[in-house]
Amino acid sequence: MKEKLDEKEMYRKIEKKIFTSKNFIEAQIWVYSVMAASSFAFFLSLLSSTKSGTLLYIATLLFSVSLGLNVFVAFLFSILKEDGELIHNINKTKIFSKIILFCYLSFILGVVCFIGVFSILAMVVFIIFLLILFFLYPKIQKEVENIENAEYEKEFRELEKKLKEI
Repeated sequence: MKEKLDEKEMYRKIEKKIFTSKNFIEAQIWVYSVMAASSFAFFLSLLSSTKSGTLLYIATLLFSVSLGLNVFVAFLFSILKEDGELIHNINKTKIFSKIILFCYLSFILGVVCFIGVFSILAMVVFIIFLLILFFLYPKIQKEVENIENAEYEKEFRELEKKLKEI
């Protein structure tokens, strides 16, 4: 039981170190800013568009949501970027987790619908590849975890060996 508690505590420390780091916060600001800018670019593209239809209407609604949410999150994180722990705690709340989910979903679904405005086939291919990536990612994560665990165990054995020599 003690081993499990130590493992959980170690995971919490690693999680906190990663998610409160300056690099992670800057990456978050960058991602939400890019999604906001891309959503805004969609509206600029509408100025010269001659297309219309249901998919364009849905894309417009989704990019509206994406623009508002992603600007909000990017702005919030930019203001708070010096306080990584506060940003981490905000990210862990249920309400903010839902906001983050809607940031991604509205943007991705907006892109899907916008692609569909030009080609249903392209939209279907895009969705298929998104689903493939969605199902492959956990396998990639597991493989990376196995590699990291093997490296950790190797370092640990080497350290144990050195300690025995002393």
